[in-house]
Amino acid sequence: MLPKRSTGSSANVRGHELCNIGERNQLTQKGGFDITKEISLYPNPTTGHVYWTRAQDGPVTVKIFNSLGQLQITRNTTESHLDLNAFTQGVYRLQILSSENELLFNGKVSLVK
Repeated sequence: MLPKRSTGSSANVRGHELCNIGERNQLTQKGGFDITKEISLYPNPTTGHVYWTRAQDGPVTVKIFNSLGQLQITRNTTESHLDLNAFTQGVYRLQILSSENELLFNGKVSLVK
């Protein structure tokens, strides 16, 4: 069981919920997401493109796993979005890691078509 979030916020962006957390190294679970660090992922569910915001800019590694836990892609990018249109409809685990290989985000994203 994950600890409850004591600070931070959640908001709606164009009808999609996104989650923030303001404390480093604290985990929370909201809407099927396990959030670490200061990062927001939206929209979720998505129809193809997913975006994220974080406190610090810089290169990240994005990993996508299918529902069986199999790695589907690994991308190194300085962008803050990912195109999921090549994937079939379903629920995927998304991990975002810093250039120092520090886990910034580990959560689920739903792709609907």
